[in-house]
Amino acid sequence: MNELNQYNECWNCKNKRTVSGDCHIRCADPDPDMAGNAVGIRRGWFIYPNRFDPTWKTKMCANFLSRGAK
Repeated sequence: MNELNQYNECWNCKNKRTVSGDCHIRCADPDPDMAGNAVGIRRGWFIYPNRFDPTWKTKMCANFLSRGAK
């Protein structure tokens, strides 16, 4: 596995959930301080925590839980 960063950590998180009929994801335990790129927000690609593409995050998540964690 590659090193975790702000763009890929969500894909390896226990809190990641799918959005039916959409390629975006949602978060079951959102970080209240999460921020997104203005372009991603304006174009509807970063509607955190309900429907977002982690590519548009601007920081690491404080609530990240590795899928491998017990």
